[in-house]
Amino acid sequence: MPDVALVFACAGCCCGHPDRGGLMAPQRVLKAAARRAYQRSGLAGRVRLAFTDCLGPCSEANVVCLYLHGYLTVATGPWHFHLCVNDHRGTPSEELCGIRRVARASFYRRLDASGAPTTWGLRLWNGRGEQMASVLFPNPHCDEQFNRLAAPRWEKTRLWDDLHQRYADATESPSHG
Repeated sequence: MPDVALVFACAGCCCGHPDRGGLMAPQRVLKAAARRAYQRSGLAGRVRLAFTDCLGPCSEANVVCLYLHGYLTVATGPWHFHLCVNDHRGTPSEELCGIRRVARASFYRRLDASGAPTTWGLRLWNGRGEQMASVLFPNPHCDEQFNRLAAPRWEKTRLWDDLHQRYADATESPSHG
């Protein structure tokens, strides 16, 4: 039987690091605990578990995403959201299915007056051309409480860089300027 769902568990920059908002446990401990819970759940063979780099937001460490029946669910603990990314069940018409689904995506950076990047994001539009969501990625100029840092932590752009290179066919990532 093929997998009917995919669970992405964050194994990125903050999870497992209490100084960055995560639970106090090394990555190997968090991953081992997640694998044990997954095996006990009886989902193996129907649902795939995968670990990925930082999913953000880092203020809500230990983020999990679930892909099921065409919807991506992002859960951070106290809140979650669903995003239609593929064909899905329960839609009364093909037209409505096409409207709900992400039809276009764009990686972007906002620049300040000097041309330096200040915001890293991803915008999504539906089948009607209406903007559905803007996803803001970790900002290297701010800490997890959005206080300005004395010096940028460029490693915080790693997720944006990786996704931009993978999905925008970018040969080099322009995250730093």
